Amino acid sequence: MEAEQWLTAAEYEAAIAQDPTNLTNYWRLGLVLLRSGEIEVAQMVWMGGLAEAQESDFADLISLLKTAADRALTYQNFAETILICDQILDLAGDRAEIHYRMAQALAQQGDYDAAIETWQQAIALQPDFAAAQIELAAIFQKFEDWQAAIDAYTAAVALTPKAELHIELGRCYLQQGQIEGAIAHFQQAAQLQPNWAVPYAEWGYALLQKDCLSEARLQLQKAIALLPTSELIQRLDRALENLQTASAATIEVEAIDLPVAPPIGFHESSATFSDAIEPAALVKLQPPKSIDSSIHFSFRFGESIELPRTFVATIPNGRFWISEDETSCACIAEDDRFLPELSPEFPIFSPGHPDSHPSQHSILKSGGLPPIEKINGSIAILASLQNHLYFHWMFEVLPRWNLLRRSGIDLEKIDYFLIPNQRSFQQETVEKLGIPQSKIIWHDHIQADRLMAPFPGCVAWMNGSTCDFLRSTFLPANPTTGKRIYISRSQAANRRVTNEAEILDLLTRYNFESVTLETLSVSEQAALFASATVVIAPHGSGLTNLVFCALKTTVIELFSPNFVYPCYWFLSNLVGLDYYYLLGEMPIGASVQHWLYPDARIEDISIDPRKLLKLMQIAGVI
Repeated sequence: MEAEQWLTAAEYEAAIAQDPTNLTNYWRLGLVLLRSGEIEVAQMVWMGGLAEAQESDFADLISLLKTAADRALTYQNFAETILICDQILDLAGDRAEIHYRMAQALAQQGDYDAAIETWQQAIALQPDFAAAQIELAAIFQKFEDWQAAIDAYTAAVALTPKAELHIELGRCYLQQGQIEGAIAHFQQAAQLQPNWAVPYAEWGYALLQKDCLSEARLQLQKAIALLPTSELIQRLDRALENLQTASAATIEVEAIDLPVAPPIGFHESSATFSDAIEPAALVKLQPPKSIDSSIHFSFRFGESIELPRTFVATIPNGRFWISEDETSCACIAEDDRFLPELSPEFPIFSPGHPDSHPSQHSILKSGGLPPIEKINGSIAILASLQNHLYFHWMFEVLPRWNLLRRSGIDLEKIDYFLIPNQRSFQQETVEKLGIPQSKIIWHDHIQADRLMAPFPGCVAWMNGSTCDFLRSTFLPANPTTGKRIYISRSQAANRRVTNEAEILDLLTRYNFESVTLETLSVSEQAALFASATVVIAPHGSGLTNLVFCALKTTVIELFSPNFVYPCYWFLSNLVGLDYYYLLGEMPIGASVQHWLYPDARIEDISIDPRKLLKLMQIAGVI
């Protein structure tokens, strides 16, 4: 069903007028009308054809629609998939496989409640529908409904006894504290695939939960013998050694009373303190592409997302506080209530997420705040979370200066700028913006007669004007083009590609250049990315520079399967890049992986070169 095989509605109408007996033209005309949003007209066309149709003709219509739904799902046109499936169900009645397709599309749009209900309808129609049970189980597992996941996986494994399903069942039992039930499924997985490391690793991890150290070591050593990655083997060996020397000692932490009480509450919004620079904006989203049959949960935001308005708030006698580790901050008004938009903290949520309500802010539960540094005059807050990280600096700190400039405030009359200025990229960009060194200050809790706080948007959800500002400020006038670059994290402390030598061996065959960004200035990084036609990189701050890429540059982002964050996919949507992603491998299994890397954000990444090669082919890179 290629695009060139399809005519316009007018052409199909002409064909029908010429030969009313060719019912295929009715079916195709109806589908063309359906795709253009003329649902009732499409139905009338089909009904007109069906009035003269034989049973085989009706089957042809349903087959055409099923093929169209499959194609739409494959090409991630989820709204069209749902629309066509609805028509099939109206025409042909309940069909399990159609409910299944519709549920897949609903889930990938992020409409999980509807997806669950639709999968359940498919199972009710066809109780032996193993694929639907597996999809349903995975959704329940994702949202930590462990018993529902166990029920669905149990039904699936009875229909198709696969080792992978026993592993997932075992993990769900572990989450419920049912260790013996978990071990039973890990044992069955080992029987089904005796040369796979994961069942032994999961089995060993479960035994650790029972404090059966010697038995756990035995199973973990079986897993080690089957592992392909030497670095992972070394890491697991060290973890096993630590089991032998682990101390039961506890550390007593003395609470420190801080002198300033936390805020008494929060304002519902910052509107009374602020002047809008830009209104709220709707950003249309293109789904990411990968070798997987479905989109990862982290990218499921539907067809668009609304970004909040940007503004500059002016707060008389206002305060700004930031935690020592820069994971939480707050702008506090004179009435001792904080302003929610200007008080972000980790974890970061998408715009409008219900868990981001200010009533959940940790400052309300804190034991107190550090002493206040009071400043006479005006201060502009050019700080956000994790200011030492390149990503947050470029997308959350520098845009604050741009909003101040656009607000009409006389920058010369601002007495001080609260902005960190220790790192080389901070110093370079501050100098580029022309902020005087004599006006730069830093304190973790500061109050001013007049506090000016710009709001460029939600953390990690930058807007188009931020991208335009960075491009106009740092892009070279005439960048070269044609480079294929791989961004290495070999000098980073975490999230390194463990088999990078193997990956570089593959990429150099296709003229990729490996680059470490730590030695480059911001201007040099901007020029490098502006020259790229293809960028491949593990997830990390280096991909901030995608903002400087030319339109339609191909991007392949590499992730640990346990930490997939959508910020660079969203950035690619904003600046028009062709975005793909690849999930790394977990040769040791999820439970032991979590044991070795308790913080998923710093997990190292193991990439299967065969999968990367396949994705490069899909992306048209080779």
